[in-house]
Amino acid sequence: MLRPLVVTSLLLTSAAPPGPHRPACAVTPTSRSPALIRTTCDDVRTALKRVPGARVRLASTVFLDERFDCSRQGCVVWMKGSFKKLKDQASPDSWLADFIEQRGWSRTSSHDADGPDGTVYALHQPGALCIVEGRWSHFDDEHGGHTEDWYRITVSCGGAGAEAPSPPGP
Repeated sequence: MLRPLVVTSLLLTSAAPPGPHRPACAVTPTSRSPALIRTTCDDVRTALKRVPGARVRLASTVFLDERFDCSRQGCVVWMKGSFKKLKDQASPDSWLADFIEQRGWSRTSSHDADGPDGTVYALHQPGALCIVEGRWSHFDDEHGGHTEDWYRITVSCGGAGAEAPSPPGP
């Protein structure tokens, strides 16, 4: 006797995974966009490798732009670090914007978000966008420090429109 297969609603309503399963973000590439994106990721990787205690990886990949729920082709630099090993140095999320701006990029408010456990911001050049995300355990104002020692930095650079993206509507 054959039994019917029961599919639960969880399977029918689950979100699609990030990457190529999301629609592509709107892109207006310039002739220099691919080289700009790759050079920026290489420069960021080199800078992050100088951070005390840093473990850094770089990959060419498709990544999810969560703000616009679309995928971008480009590269991603991942870094794991320790606040204790930083000692008196600033966390990379605080100086990466200046570092990238010195290479001709401009801040855009499209991805700005800050909280006790992280920060996100983006920088743009015509045809390219870099999203910088810092994550850490909750900052405890009462004790003046993080509840755990780790932090992670992700810099994702990929194709974008000619104009900086506007923040999505409500």
